[in-house]
Amino acid sequence: MHQLSDFYSYMRKATFTLIILLAYFIRAYSQSPSFNNPNQGNMPFAPQMTTLDTALIKVYYKLEFKKDSTQEDKTEAQTILLLGDRYTLFTDYYLFMSDSIAQAVDKEKKGQLEATSKLFNLWGQKKYKQWNICDLRNNIVIKREQVEARYYEYEEKLPIIDWHLINKDTLINGLKCGKATCKYRGRDYIAWYLKDISLPFGPYLFYGLPGLIAIIKDRKDNYVFTLNGLEDNLPYLAPIYFTQTTLFYKDTREKIRATIQKIYNRPTDIMLQDPIMKIDAGTMQKLDRSSEPYNPIELE
Repeated sequence: MHQLSDFYSYMRKATFTLIILLAYFIRAYSQSPSFNNPNQGNMPFAPQMTTLDTALIKVYYKLEFKKDSTQEDKTEAQTILLLGDRYTLFTDYYLFMSDSIAQAVDKEKKGQLEATSKLFNLWGQKKYKQWNICDLRNNIVIKREQVEARYYEYEEKLPIIDWHLINKDTLINGLKCGKATCKYRGRDYIAWYLKDISLPFGPYLFYGLPGLIAIIKDRKDNYVFTLNGLEDNLPYLAPIYFTQTTLFYKDTREKIRATIQKIYNRPTDIMLQDPIMKIDAGTMQKLDRSSEPYNPIELE
């Protein structure tokens, strides 16, 4: 299977929980402008952005995933894939929209107060808490993940997926699709791709098929991505970007994965290690120290 750069030519065409949340919110936004400030329209409302590229195509995927692999309940998220000339971005649609609204407010120098309720509504709908940037020319992926109030980031070479094409076409919603399978970091996947849209991309980091992925799911039904929208000839600029954030940790993939695993295994103890937490001994003894279910898309 070719590296992603080989496809570059295509793109040319509870109470304690509440205490914790409030503490992190206060610390993260202690430098934010007050909405009672009469000069607030001249102060930054959106986080600072580093723009890498501009999207040529937007692709939308519904994601259904199990937070707990031992249960049948699924969480549903709306995600977006931005395809640019040099970079791609895959993230939560509502996260992308909240950043877009905040940037628009700053550009117009007004409407911060009115935008606040919209942003809180969007943040509440955010379910997929990863930010995946692919550098198409250098075959590098930069991956950022939010866990509680912290952000973790690592960089690695974009993994090569060994696809096995199946000689059997399928019609999905009247569209001709090919079929393929792969094994990716501990999970076995089956995918259907659009034979008439020769973009070698898909959700998350799934790339390299001879058509845009329409559906991909692992065989145990933990993660299911379904194409539910596509836009090209965009009438406005859609940046592919990173936001600058506090509470940010960057390290190797191995160390970041181990840290996140530890947080899910001991969420309360990890939170209590933060110096901002001030809790009396009686309350400490009553805290729930059980682990939380952890079912990441990458098992290896």
